[in-house]
Amino acid sequence: IMSKLINTFLIIITILSVYAIAYIGLGWFWPWGTSSKYQQINHVVINLSYSYLAGLIFYLLTSYLPYMIKRNKLKKPIQEKLKTIIGKLEDSAKCVFPMTSWNHLVLTEDVLVQQFSRQSVNTQSAYSIAGINMSIIGHLTTQRNNILDIIDGILEYKDYLSGEQLLTIEKIKDSEYFSMLKVFSMPIMDKPATREKLAKALFCEIQTSKKLLDSF
Repeated sequence: IMSKLINTFLIIITILSVYAIAYIGLGWFWPWGTSSKYQQINHVVINLSYSYLAGLIFYLLTSYLPYMIKRNKLKKPIQEKLKTIIGKLEDSAKCVFPMTSWNHLVLTEDVLVQQFSRQSVNTQSAYSIAGINMSIIGHLTTQRNNILDIIDGILEYKDYLSGEQLLTIEKIKDSEYFSMLKVFSMPIMDKPATREKLAKALFCEIQTSKKLLDSF
């Protein structure tokens, strides 16, 4: 809200400055009054207008435009990193399903919850059929660590992200899903109800990441 108010204020000042220059300096209209007092006022107003516009142009050329150019250049790399995050989250979801079902699998919250509730996270992940002997929880944890590393890479460009984008990234980083993975280090927590909660948190994490990608 504050940013919008500041932008609105700057736009109004810019319009008034341009109008003052056209009204007084360029003689497109009659000046404001004819007495010496009004002439002094006109002189002050037009000098302020010229100074403001000169400062605005200097800011645009030295700060704003270089910032926008670099931000546009970073847009594609950041999008690719986010796509990788989404891919790893979807891979985490698929690892509880048989690989034979992946081609026609449609990930929804209900489907994910049902599948997670059926088997222990300490059983072998779907990748075991390909020779990768890792439990489901081991696979999920590995993917989490990789995602956190990618997020740290994105945050190196935080000066080129909006406030809302930064908040969403922090939401992903400190999500319930990532926190719950630590809980499953205790075998006693590996229960259907807890796994269902984990599945819902994972699905929410996927949706939040997609929303973030759409903001670029």
